[in-house]
Amino acid sequence: MPDHGLRAPIVIESAELRLIELPLLKPFTISSGTMVTRVAPIVVLRGGGCEGYAEGVADVLPDYLPETIVSSMMMMRDVLLPAIVGKHFANPQEIERSFRPWRDHQMAKATVELAFWDLWSKVQGLPLWQVLGGTRSQIEVGVSLGIKEIFETLEEVALHVEQGYRRIKLKITTGHDLKLLDCSARQVP
Repeated sequence: MPDHGLRAPIVIESAELRLIELPLLKPFTISSGTMVTRVAPIVVLRGGGCEGYAEGVADVLPDYLPETIVSSMMMMRDVLLPAIVGKHFANPQEIERSFRPWRDHQMAKATVELAFWDLWSKVQGLPLWQVLGGTRSQIEVGVSLGIKEIFETLEEVALHVEQGYRRIKLKITTGHDLKLLDCSARQVP
């Protein structure tokens, strides 16, 4: 990533930590269960007349990675945010360096860092994709499809291919894997 410098360092004047819960449009099933809502921490950093936002990605339970929403929220609330509020930062790399004394909690650290990247780009008056070193204003994205009956999954694959998705991630589980992958590979080579 490019190392952009600011004319003057940003003072993080305040930070806000929120927990949101959003209903999913459809239930999303993975091998460990079915989700009907998305729970996520949101960090808001304020400084330089702007606000930077980021969404945390930790899960409710440690079924994929050890960090959870509870541990991530605690780390941000009790350690990371108090360590940066009122301080000056010339660029996003300084935020990352300030978090080095604390082990683990990569999702919590990344959430606060991303909020600062957003804040920093807004203060710079530049789009975030540009300060991150991007060369295009649009990027390709993929979609993740939960576990369903094979025929339902194939219908969703066809719909998403029609919508222009170039990457489709299929969730699988024991006994619901090889046949699904074989059928979907035949449908979308």
